[in-house]
Amino acid sequence: MVFLLQALRAWLKSGPVPDPARLDLAGLLELANWHGLLPVLSEVCPSLDPELRRYAQAQAFRNRLLAEELLRLLELFRDRGVPALALKGPLLAEWLYGSVSLRPFGDLDILVEPEQARSARALLEEAGYLPDHPGAEASGYHWRFSRGDETAVVELHWGFSTREFHFPLQQEVWPRRRSYFLLGRQVESLGLEHQLLTLAVHGSRHLWKRIFWLVDLALLLRRGEPLDTHDLWQQAKRLRSHRMLALAIALVQHLLRVPTPGFPAYPRLEGLVRQVEQDWLEGHVGPPTLPQRYRFYYQIREDPRDRAQVLSNLLRIVTTPTLEEQARWPLAPRWRFLYRVLKPVWLLRRLLPR
Repeated sequence: MVFLLQALRAWLKSGPVPDPARLDLAGLLELANWHGLLPVLSEVCPSLDPELRRYAQAQAFRNRLLAEELLRLLELFRDRGVPALALKGPLLAEWLYGSVSLRPFGDLDILVEPEQARSARALLEEAGYLPDHPGAEASGYHWRFSRGDETAVVELHWGFSTREFHFPLQQEVWPRRRSYFLLGRQVESLGLEHQLLTLAVHGSRHLWKRIFWLVDLALLLRRGEPLDTHDLWQQAKRLRSHRMLALAIALVQHLLRVPTPGFPAYPRLEGLVRQVEQDWLEGHVGPPTLPQRYRFYYQIREDPRDRAQVLSNLLRIVTTPTLEEQARWPLAPRWRFLYRVLKPVWLLRRLLPR
């Protein structure tokens, strides 16, 4: 993992190119794949492994197809009078990395205004996409669509987070949207400050488990475009996400060694920075455990309302059985109240060492 961080810093021009001698190549490639850095690694160390170059070429081909599909869908929305913004994915790849081939993405994210969500859904269904949860708004802020056996997955957003994870940015982005270029064509997306803020919140929601999310931020800051840091900070405070923004900036400074001028110092973040760094250096891959996730969520929030919500969500999860658990251990209707006692016992059995 140290080699991977060194290679990344070399690519960002914030450190020397590392020596690839005596590497555990299989372990390195597994970590690079998890952290979304295989294309970057192939750029820094082109002779490391021929298989790595072939993977990068395959990803470049797939990313190009997905970018073209995104443009097709945005054109469909525009022709039918549904305003839409491209989020993350191909847009960030070309804008920040200089090529759609250098940043991994699996979904195509599109944002529409809340009142246009059902019209946009109808257009996606017309284009051959089917929702994963027909008739349901399980997340409260987006639907997920797929099309047959194809790899393209579309997430249609009308918000940025679940009701339980407070981040109500959606009403502010439309007046500040701006144009970008993707494969030579103009598309609309978030304004500069909102790009940075949403990347910071997204990384925190996922505990910064993957490094390329932080690379996005580092590349955005290195572009040198005029950034109103005071306004950004005030927006973050109003949206109760200023601690998440401050953590993202601290991670860019400490782990990627990229300067971030103009941002105010923020106290008491050293523990969270070390926590993310340790997770990376220990080579952990895969999603976080339930205790890890909610401990982190509690730490990145400062507003008492948000911390109370974190605890409330955790209590609901540990006392509410999933459909799978109810099917595995069925109880008669009059005894189902016992699930609230049994569910914590099942969780403890899974978490405690055997």
